[in-house]
Amino acid sequence: AKTLDYVPTAYDRQGGAAIGRKDSGIKDWSDLKGKIACVSQGSNYTQPLIEQYGAQVKALPSQPESLLALKGGNCDVSVHVNGTLSLMLQDRADEWKDYGILIPTDLIPSDSVIWLRKGESDTQAALDKIVKELHASGKMLEFAKANRLPSIGYMEEQQKKLSAAQ
Repeated sequence: AKTLDYVPTAYDRQGGAAIGRKDSGIKDWSDLKGKIACVSQGSNYTQPLIEQYGAQVKALPSQPESLLALKGGNCDVSVHVNGTLSLMLQDRADEWKDYGILIPTDLIPSDSVIWLRKGESDTQAALDKIVKELHASGKMLEFAKANRLPSIGYMEEQQKKLSAAQ
């Protein structure tokens, strides 16, 4: 990130979710010890799954292949961005009726930010002001709901915090 910088105020925060069979008995990240967790190759969830939770990680070329491996019984869970999995479960409820997001907390929630070239401080300040205004006015939350983003807790927190600051 030597040539890049970012707008300090995040527009969203998302982490990983574990999708698996509802009857798996998995309820917490610690339940993954010794279990097979499928991820996409290069996933930032690999390291915490192995080091913190003792999962055996199977990295596959893509999210669809990881989900096929889950359905084929080749892994106990598949771990990907919460929002993507939540929408898939809603939109394809019949196909995924025996599966769900098993753990109520996200794995390593990360801020979603706007990236820009380093040194563009005027642009950075202008965009930061806009993101804060969108949160404070409730517009960011409105956009999220209109686009069916399932995980809006961070945006709700930002809206309360930033509208109170105005």
